[in-house]
Amino acid sequence: MTRFQCLVLMGSIGVPFAMGRAAAQTPQGTFTTLYSFSTRNGAAQPLTPVTVGNNGVLYGIASYGSGTAFELSPPAVAGGPWTFQVIYCFCPGYPLGDGEDPEAGLVLDSSGTLYGTVTQVDEINGYGAVFELTPPATGSTAWIYTPLFGFGEGRVQDRGVTPWGGVVFGGDGALYGTTIAGGTSNEGTVFELSPPVSTGGGWTETVLHSFTGRNGDGAQPYAGVVVAGDGAVFGTTSYGGASNYGTVYELTPPSNPGTAWTETVLHQFTGHNSDGTLPSGLSMGKSGALYGTTFGGGAWGYGTVFELIPPPTAGGVWKEKALYSFTGQNGDGIGPYSGVIIGTDGALYGATSGGGTANYGTVFELRPNGGGAWTETILHSFTGQNGDGAYPEAGLIFGASGVLYGTTYGGGTAGDGTVFRLTL
Repeated sequence: MTRFQCLVLMGSIGVPFAMGRAAAQTPQGTFTTLYSFSTRNGAAQPLTPVTVGNNGVLYGIASYGSGTAFELSPPAVAGGPWTFQVIYCFCPGYPLGDGEDPEAGLVLDSSGTLYGTVTQVDEINGYGAVFELTPPATGSTAWIYTPLFGFGEGRVQDRGVTPWGGVVFGGDGALYGTTIAGGTSNEGTVFELSPPVSTGGGWTETVLHSFTGRNGDGAQPYAGVVVAGDGAVFGTTSYGGASNYGTVYELTPPSNPGTAWTETVLHQFTGHNSDGTLPSGLSMGKSGALYGTTFGGGAWGYGTVFELIPPPTAGGVWKEKALYSFTGQNGDGIGPYSGVIIGTDGALYGATSGGGTANYGTVFELRPNGGGAWTETILHSFTGQNGDGAYPEAGLIFGASGVLYGTTYGGGTAGDGTVFRLTL
């Protein structure tokens, strides 16, 4: 279960005023349901985005039970069915120390190995782990699960616990992620996991920042992070800040290795004057601007898409702007759980968990139209009928030729969720 399933929108509906212009709510593009999940097949109810591998193969996580990792392969003949396979089950009863309940998607390295996080471990005081899934060896069909680091190894004050937001690679080959608890104030951490210095060695965790939830600092970072080219780490916290509606932060690496990283709070969400509440993950544009969504707040109380523009000179103040406030009217969506991705032309793409023509969620595009204004277009409204999905809680990802892929938690032929493709 994701954090957002436990949340309710906070604050009253504000007075509507322009934060972006809604286009005609007419579905656009070619939408295809690639696969419908069913509990009978051992995997269902995906809450995370898919990852695109070699030859267009999709990898993902389904949350049903204790979670499964799956592979969805394109058809050998155009127009044929995609091939689904469970590649690992995060199930009780597997070997001691294996993880359960992955809540984030997977990342892929050049060798085809998948990396992710689990929020629980099948051992006493198991507070989650970072793992890798290695592709089958020649003549085998089994993927190999290996825990790289367990968060129950040591005091929670010294290292975080419950890594909810997954991991990403930095330019140095290290993995970076967050935990929602633990650290010096038990409000979560940002961590770095460095690869072994020699073959067969262990990965090394370093806590880059422990959140306090005090004096404007954030708390409980449910989303993951993005790593800039210069090694700076950016992310969001779901709570904390002056209004306890979450923050956007930057962590700057030290000039001298081994010394402390520097945290800067770039924005504290207020829920007032169209500002959002409860931010999700970030994406970074070519100019260094940050883009994301909030689940609540905005002019109507149904969430926003926001932009954070870096200062023209080092040490200046970042400028936050709500680009669009979701209305829930005339087919517009509400409550985006996940962030946005950025097209090559600067357009933003994302999904809302509710709203749309049938109140089962939408896929939207947000495009700048000059003068600082942005225009929203609904690319698909989910119906939950005739095999269509419902409740797209995860983010989107680009495939080849700008095709969008995503998942829905419900809907499909069995009501257990779908993987979909949208060709623009």
